Amino acid sequence: MIKFFHHLFNPHCQQCHDEFLDSKVCDSCNTLRLEIAALRKHNQQLIDAILNKVNPKEESQQVVIQPEAVNKNLSWRVRRHLLETEDKKAAELLKQKRAEMSSPSVESLEEELEIENALG
Repeated sequence: MIKFFHHLFNPHCQQCHDEFLDSKVCDSCNTLRLEIAALRKHNQQLIDAILNKVNPKEESQQVVIQPEAVNKNLSWRVRRHLLETEDKKAAELLKQKRAEMSSPSVESLEEELEIENALG
């Protein structure tokens, strides 16, 4: 309230003018802040890239099953049943892929280690 009356009675006071100039942020400071933010973002991207090369994440092939042309006039029960069956199919495919990837066959392991079959 005091500032209002001061500005009303002394609109061009030297002290008010100096305070205004001090409070104004210069363009070079803003430019530097933007540059620092860009550098931080770039450094974070580099760190992420380095960490991904050191510890690569297992990229699995996503099985994308396009939903069948679902009629909008179908009841929710029918649509839910269709979606559930599609999810079950997708889960079965993922389960089969994981089983193939995780457990190599005994024959392939024997061939790799050059072990002859003791029974035959």
